[in-house]
Amino acid sequence: KNVFMILLSVIVLGLVSGFIVFETTKASVTLVLDGEKKPVETHADTIEELLQEEQIKPTTHDYVSHDLTAELTSGEVIEWKPAVQVTLTINGENKKVWTTRDTVDELLEDENVKVSEHDQLSASRDDKLKEDMNITVDEAFQMTVNDGGKQTNVWTTSTTVAGFLEQQNIQLGELDRVEPEKDSNVKENSEIKVIRVEKVTDVVEEANNK
Repeated sequence: KNVFMILLSVIVLGLVSGFIVFETTKASVTLVLDGEKKPVETHADTIEELLQEEQIKPTTHDYVSHDLTAELTSGEVIEWKPAVQVTLTINGENKKVWTTRDTVDELLEDENVKVSEHDQLSASRDDKLKEDMNITVDEAFQMTVNDGGKQTNVWTTSTTVAGFLEQQNIQLGELDRVEPEKDSNVKENSEIKVIRVEKVTDVVEEANNK
């Protein structure tokens, strides 16, 4: 019985010692998962093993602050941010983009897209990016409009005469006409003429025959 108790004590002591060693040899790191901080105690040897423990499988488009094969050391801060795919449409041409940026403005900067004050942007610059988001940029160009003899240079993003008139809030009267016609296309340096027609009624007095 004494031998059994001794053996049991040795086993228990070994287990306790092993548990203590196991716990004290863990690395204490901070994971930043898509902006959220999470303290982690781990026995992982590499960044990749740590992420696997957290059931995270980074894609080639995701952002990881460290090389996946890098050795893990206590006190490190490891950041992972998943990429989202958005559609960027510039002057009617679509482009699928993977990004880990936060806002529309940051995406445009990455893609070297400059938006002037006359251009049309479908979203606010500080809008948060999200999966399958559509962002449209229509670049403005300058053209000339002659409205009833008054000529001005204006900026527009419309590519048709009808769209231009609507965008510039130019109303046509019943007899007015426009050159070129409403369904015509326009481009930079085009000229649109709005011809105003007034209806004049002549009053003819006939002399009374006596």
